[in-house]
Amino acid sequence: MELTEDILGLDSVIYVFDKTLTIVEVNAAFVRFAEQNQGGADFRAKYGEGCNLLDMIPERLRPFYSSLYLRAFNGEVVVHDYECHTPSSYRLFRLRLIPLADGRVAAENSLRVENALADPLGLDESAIVQGYVAPSGLIIQCMHCRRIKTATPPERWDLIPSLIKKPDDRISHGLCPVCLPLYYPD
Repeated sequence: MELTEDILGLDSVIYVFDKTLTIVEVNAAFVRFAEQNQGGADFRAKYGEGCNLLDMIPERLRPFYSSLYLRAFNGEVVVHDYECHTPSSYRLFRLRLIPLADGRVAAENSLRVENALADPLGLDESAIVQGYVAPSGLIIQCMHCRRIKTATPPERWDLIPSLIKKPDDRISHGLCPVCLPLYYPD
């Protein structure tokens, strides 16, 4: 069963995957989204049809998303909202996993909220080093929401657009206190 022309023409990013988590079909919005978000020329070859869905997901988040996929393969329509910012926009997306009659699952990613993102902190390089580089020399960024952890108490996680636009070589990933219980409730 292939996607219909109506579905293929939607603005939502849609991809279909099988029980091996292999992507078997994508719509035009999938390709457009990759191009608009610096996916590069090799994005479709690396993450399109024939590729494993988990390859797109950071390793620490794979158990969470695998559990969502399993629920969909068991017949449940699964809905999950997540943040995915650009350097200039706060974005909230909704992932819907829809079981198909042929045993595959269709995933629809739709943009729910997009707001201009100012850099309220207006940090320059020295301020980033002073406030966000931990004693280990690393800058800790939440792998999900992309906020940056302050290096000194009180702990705070700030959204710093300049580090989304041009990631620092010292960035290491963790999970902020908002995302941790969301992805690891146990």
